[in-house]
Amino acid sequence: MRGWKWGLCVALVAIGWASGAWAAGCWTCGADMRCLSSSTGALFCLGSGAYCVMAGPCPGLGRKVPDSMVQLTILEDSPVLARGGSARVLRSAGPVAVGSSARRIAGAGMESNARILFTAWGYHGGGVPAFKTRTGDGFAIRREGDGRGARIEVLALEAGRLGRTLARERLDADDALVVRVPFEGRTRVLVLQAATLPTPEAEARATAAQREIRESMPAPLAGERPPFELIMLDR
Repeated sequence: MRGWKWGLCVALVAIGWASGAWAAGCWTCGADMRCLSSSTGALFCLGSGAYCVMAGPCPGLGRKVPDSMVQLTILEDSPVLARGGSARVLRSAGPVAVGSSARRIAGAGMESNARILFTAWGYHGGGVPAFKTRTGDGFAIRREGDGRGARIEVLALEAGRLGRTLARERLDADDALVVRVPFEGRTRVLVLQAATLPTPEAEARATAAQREIRESMPAPLAGERPPFELIMLDR
């Protein structure tokens, strides 16, 4: 699915997608913008309590999407954040990497008032989700589960297509990747966590992430939208 919907999130199937052949374990968004397991929906889903963004049709029957959780925050760049270089992994950063917690993680103990542009948690069941801005730049994420963590590659978008690799790392369940990305014609900071957890543990972490977002972020304005278009790339 290209793009996003504001308000109550409904997973709409684009023309040309197969109907009726969906895999259990895909994800959709509930009325409160939480990601929910569903027999229909998308491979990649992010919910924040204010936004719901989804991409990628569910595969055919017989494929189970694992509990591949992601926590993702996009921060305005700042001199404090720039001191950490272009990309780094913070080991044992903790189970919550959204909202103000993500800002603290990115600052690595230094005070930072960088504005939070977007923050959400969700599930990555496959494909290469790309966060494309109005200027055609942005970033994309490749993820492969590995133990309780994942192998992650973050790539730049250039004119809406995959470009150079910005980071390629293995993250454990409590690690966080902090990487500077092109976004809206300037440099932003991405904080990413990618745990592979049993369902009860993933649900507990999701609840903690949702609470952190609620406490960190002001209520969105009516009609406010995410600062990107979410698309799914083939490679």
